[in-house]
Amino acid sequence: MRFPGLERTLERPGAIRAGLAVVALALIAGFALAGPVATTGIAAILVAGIGCALLLPRPPLAALWPACGLLLLFPQVGPAIYVFDAVVGVALVATILWTWDRADERAWNLGPAGLLAAATLLVPLLAVPIVVASFRSFVGGYKIAVAFVIMFFALRRLVPRKDAQLLLWIGPLVGALASIQLLVRTAGVGAVSLQRLTLRNFHSNLGWGKSNYIAAILVFCMFLSALLLVLEKRAWARGVIVVACLLMLRSFVMLYSRTSTVALLVFFLFLIFARGGRTALTAGTAALVSALLFAVTPFGAVLLSRFTDPTELLSAKVRFDIWQSAIERFQRHPWTGVGLNQGKYQMDIMDVDHAHNTFLDYLSEQGVFGVAVYVALLVAIFRVAARVRVPSSKVDHRTIRALCLATTTAVVVNSMAEPTWNAYVYTMLLVYFLAWLTHNQPESA
Repeated sequence: MRFPGLERTLERPGAIRAGLAVVALALIAGFALAGPVATTGIAAILVAGIGCALLLPRPPLAALWPACGLLLLFPQVGPAIYVFDAVVGVALVATILWTWDRADERAWNLGPAGLLAAATLLVPLLAVPIVVASFRSFVGGYKIAVAFVIMFFALRRLVPRKDAQLLLWIGPLVGALASIQLLVRTAGVGAVSLQRLTLRNFHSNLGWGKSNYIAAILVFCMFLSALLLVLEKRAWARGVIVVACLLMLRSFVMLYSRTSTVALLVFFLFLIFARGGRTALTAGTAALVSALLFAVTPFGAVLLSRFTDPTELLSAKVRFDIWQSAIERFQRHPWTGVGLNQGKYQMDIMDVDHAHNTFLDYLSEQGVFGVAVYVALLVAIFRVAARVRVPSSKVDHRTIRALCLATTTAVVVNSMAEPTWNAYVYTMLLVYFLAWLTHNQPESA
């Protein structure tokens, strides 16, 4: 049955706008009367969200991967079990089906990245028959390494090169959500109250991380956001990125992480010196003025005191003790290390903690062969960062490469005093970044 009169009415733009306005007012009224808890209010939110999704341009399917990154900020379900593991499982199945469906045998070729991935997964197995005290604990740590490898190749296979820029959106998305979680958690807490380490860890505990670890993630997300801001052409998208960066900065200053602050400074100094000339002078002056203005704020004063107050050297002493313990573990088992996730069986001061230094983590857990893999990874990452070339971008390639190298350098600096590379959320962000880098190499197809 057809209704010609109604069809002619709906064809008029004015009628469509009026109808949408009525629906919008009804949804607002329903939410206002029922609130966000009652069924009517929840239904109003869902209908409004679905309507917005239908009206907005449909994003590429590849946009699901950075969106799934929001699941990284959920607490662990169990020991070594994360909500994001479901995404890894889907990615594994999709990658196998994608590769199997390709008639070209080159789809199975993993290239140099495949050799590094194989080394990453094979070297830890050397410790299993020799020094691993708990195979169950080893499997928990090994599963995380496997997840990183799966996601890297999945993002390389399932995301077309033309859509690779979408991968960088994991930076502003994850950074903004982490910032909002932290702001809610620390609402009403003053700057001085957050200064002491115990209180800082308590107030910033989000279930999936706390204090310095959150700061490291926020800084990494800011690096990815800065790179995306340079590449992004759409004005509204740039606005979203800027808002996300402001949220991240607001949350970052509350964490007083010295290592992440140094990493942030390294990032900006690298960019300033890489650009050179008048641009470097202007950027350096703006950065200096901003730092001086921030130093006179309550949060700036507390952060500055963490670098100058002698009582704050205690955490540095703990770092040195942990580093010494990691070296002693290596000395006991130089060829294989003590094995992944075997800290609580070593009977030393380090216990279940990591070495807060990626080099020492590889050294103590995987021995000399692990260090060789770590060095090979570093060389490969810096190499692809120095060769990155974005075909669709009108931005000077030297600028993009400077941003990539600055990001990589700052990430390595942060990993020298914090447990970042062996942590699930941080390394998954690194995997997305590496997938984007390898998508934008000169020889990429």
